[in-house]
Amino acid sequence: MAKSPLMVKVIENTCTVVNKDKTVTLPTVQRSALSSAGETAGVVPFTIDLTSCTPGADVSVYFEKDSIRFHGGSTKKHSV
Repeated sequence: MAKSPLMVKVIENTCTVVNKDKTVTLPTVQRSALSSAGETAGVVPFTIDLTSCTPGADVSVYFEKDSIRFHGGSTKKHSV
């Protein structure tokens, strides 16, 4: 049996998150404000502070909560 070469790409941590335990209070919104897929309401700007980032590193964010059903997820990718 012929063996194929194995290529592995090691991805290192590129940044350190300064404020890991941040609470963002979202407002109550009416269901009618979210009548169709893709609608947004109650937007609350916030920042995630990063240090020790590798210049030019790609940074992605994913929000998840175990105790609620979250449909759609949100991932944004930015370069540092």
